Amino acid sequence: MRWTLICGASLLATVVAAPVSALMIDDFTVSSSTTVDPGPGSLPSFTAGPSASIVGGDRGVLVHNLSGGGAVIVETETGTGLSTDVLSYSSASGVTGGFALFYNGPIASGLGGLDFTDGGASNGFVIGVNLSDFASTVAVQVVDTLGGGFTSSAFSIPTQDPGGAPVEVAIPFASVPGVDFTTVDSVFFNFVTSAPETNLEILSLETGNLIPEPGAASLLVLFLSGVAYFRSH
Repeated sequence: MRWTLICGASLLATVVAAPVSALMIDDFTVSSSTTVDPGPGSLPSFTAGPSASIVGGDRGVLVHNLSGGGAVIVETETGTGLSTDVLSYSSASGVTGGFALFYNGPIASGLGGLDFTDGGASNGFVIGVNLSDFASTVAVQVVDTLGGGFTSSAFSIPTQDPGGAPVEVAIPFASVPGVDFTTVDSVFFNFVTSAPETNLEILSLETGNLIPEPGAASLLVLFLSGVAYFRSH
């Protein structure tokens, strides 16, 4: 019986998000490049673009070189020679770092109370990951026009080998409490890498409807039915 309950806990953890896209925050089709070399130090940059590609029309990037001795580069790789447009992070041998992406309108004017729930259709953020050769984390900070602001806990970005199928990291709005997501003024994504000489590629930042995988939900029903059977026998 104890083994059954442990399996149940593991099964519950497999009920993962199957996001349905709603609002595009950044599709990384607008080019930018920021380098910190040598370090340690940080450097911000700002890139304007159409609101259909960058929410609020402006992408802010803050690149961190934490250990020096080489370069940390964050850039968007776009063009016909690529299979897809990505934002890439890379650090040199022996160099640790990270970066933040922030969206708060031109010249930090704010997003003007944007409805990130898209009228109730969205309940979380979806981060498309194309490459991650070492485990990394991402946390989200959201500020609304009413003065509410909070940062989520750190969510893991799994390792992802080159040429593999892209993965999606889902962050529920509920993980950022105290914020009215119907009137968002700014949003920040803070990426932290776990090792030097790391490569990370982000495909997109979106909101979406995070729903349970049908297969996992069906397995959960079967598990609960099994528990009921064993209890009755």
